[in-house]
Amino acid sequence: MGTPDVIALIEGALPTLTGVNRTIATYIIEHRYEVPSMSTEELAGACGVSDATIVRFARAMGSTGYRDFKISLS
Repeated sequence: MGTPDVIALIEGALPTLTGVNRTIATYIIEHRYEVPSMSTEELAGACGVSDATIVRFARAMGSTGYRDFKISLS
């Protein structure tokens, strides 16, 4: 799965997302090329959420974890 597929998945889910998940999704869409080089902590800080929330978001998007999610975006 490459960037367009993951981004399309996130964009498709966006209308149903609420709260912090919407914040994370919006940030990833707007910074799709920077996120793959960001650590969990960096993305969490940029979104104002916990590291665990980032991992849960990645899993909700079909990845096994944040590392797998970043690879999907690459």
